[in-house]
Amino acid sequence: MRLLIVAFAILVSQNILFAGAGNRKLISGPMQGHTTATYTNMWILVQDAGMASVTLIDTLTGARFTTMLKTEGNAVYEDYFALLFEFNDLPTNHIYRAEITVDSEHYEIDRIYHTAKTNVTDTYRFMVTSCALTVPVGLRWLHPGIEDRTYKHVVKTEADFNLWIGDYLYFFPKHYKSPENMAAHWVWKRKRRLIANFTESMPQYSIWDDHEYGWNDADASFVFKEQALNLFSKYWANPAYGTPETPGCFFKFDYLDSEFFMLDDRYYRTQPNDSIPTVLGTGQMAWFKQNLKQSKAVFKFISIGSQVFNQLSEHECYWHYKDELGDIIKFIKDENISGVIFLTGDRHHSEVLKLDVEGSYPLYEFTSSGITSFRRRTRRTTESENPNRIPGTLADYQNYGRVTIEGETGNRVCLMEIFDNRGKLVWAHRINQNELTAKPSNVNVPVKVE
Repeated sequence: MRLLIVAFAILVSQNILFAGAGNRKLISGPMQGHTTATYTNMWILVQDAGMASVTLIDTLTGARFTTMLKTEGNAVYEDYFALLFEFNDLPTNHIYRAEITVDSEHYEIDRIYHTAKTNVTDTYRFMVTSCALTVPVGLRWLHPGIEDRTYKHVVKTEADFNLWIGDYLYFFPKHYKSPENMAAHWVWKRKRRLIANFTESMPQYSIWDDHEYGWNDADASFVFKEQALNLFSKYWANPAYGTPETPGCFFKFDYLDSEFFMLDDRYYRTQPNDSIPTVLGTGQMAWFKQNLKQSKAVFKFISIGSQVFNQLSEHECYWHYKDELGDIIKFIKDENISGVIFLTGDRHHSEVLKLDVEGSYPLYEFTSSGITSFRRRTRRTTESENPNRIPGTLADYQNYGRVTIEGETGNRVCLMEIFDNRGKLVWAHRINQNELTAKPSNVNVPVKVE
C-alpha cells in the first residue's frame, strides 16, 4: 500500500494524472476560442458521450444562452469527441459563467468569461506563447518541474487572450508515423491539467509550427499534412482555417484597433535551396497581401512560427528565403502600410529584433519562446551579438511574452514584455505607433535581403 501511495504522489507531481480521471465524460475544457463583442465559442473534449450542451449565464441579467450538440461524426480518436459550441448576439460588455452537461453528467465551471472590449481607446493585453514542451516521462528526472514552475505563474498573468505561435504540441517520431498516433497524442496533450489551466483561463488562438505538424523542420512534403491540418482544426476554435481554395491554418481577426494576421509556415513550405523556395505558397501569399493592404488597424501583427529577421540564425528562418521575404518587405513599403510588427516563436529564446528599411520605417519582430521547452544557451552561440537585436531583450531560458496596447488615439503604444518561468518581469520594450508610420517616397529604392 505504501508503494502505491508513493507511486500516486509521483504521478500527481509529474502532471501525469489528467483532467478526465475518475470516469468523467468531460475530459478537457471548456476552452474559449475566437471572441468578439457579441460572439464567442467554447471548445470541449468528451469521451463516450452521445450529447453535450454548454450554457452561458449572464451574471448581470441572469439570461441563459444554451447550445446543444450531438457527438455524431465528431470523433477525433477512438471514443473521444471534440465539440465546438457557438454563441451569437450576446450582450456587449457582460460577464458570463458556464454550465456543461454531457449526457446525464452536469458540470458547473468555476470561471468567468468575457466578450471582447468595445472602446477602441481601451488598454488591452494579449499573451504571446510558443514551445510548450511536455517533457517525456523518461526525461523528467533531467528537467523536473518545468511545467509546474511556468504554468502556475502564467495562468496568473493578466491578459484578454492568448496567441500560440506554434509548438503547443510536440510530435515525436512514433506520432507522425501515422494519423492514428498523431490523433492519440492530441488527446494526451489535452489531458495535461497544468497547461489546461492556462488554455482554459482566456480565449485562445493558434497557428502551428513544425512540431504539431510533423517532424522537426517538416515542410510541404509531409505525407500526412492533410490529416495534420484536420486534427489541428479540431482542437483550436479559430475563426477560420485557410480559404476554400487554399487550405492551411492561416486566418485573421480584429481586436479593437489591432489586426492579427496568423500565417501558416508549414503546409506550403519548401526548402531554401528549392528551385522556387517559398514559405507561404502562392495562394496564402495573395490572401495575406490583399488583407494586409486593406487593413485600417493601428497595429498590424503578423504572426508566424519561424523567426523572420534573424540574419545570424543557422536554424529555420524566413531570412533564408531572401526573394519571398524581400517581396513582403517591398510590398509593405510600396503600399505605405503602417503599424506592422512581427510575432514569432520556435527558437527557445526571446528577443526583439529590428530591421531598418531604407525609405520606410523599421520593422520589429517580437520572438517569444519557449514557455516550457529546454533552454537554448543563445548567448553562447554565434547569435550572442546579433546586431538586429534590441539590446537587453535576450532571454534564453523558459519564458513567456505579453503585449499591451495603451494610450490615447493617435498616440497608441505597443508595450512588449517577457516574464521568466516564475512570473517575474525580465524586460519591457515600448514602440509608439508614430515610429511605424509609412513614409511615402517618389524614389524607388529596391529592397534586398542579403
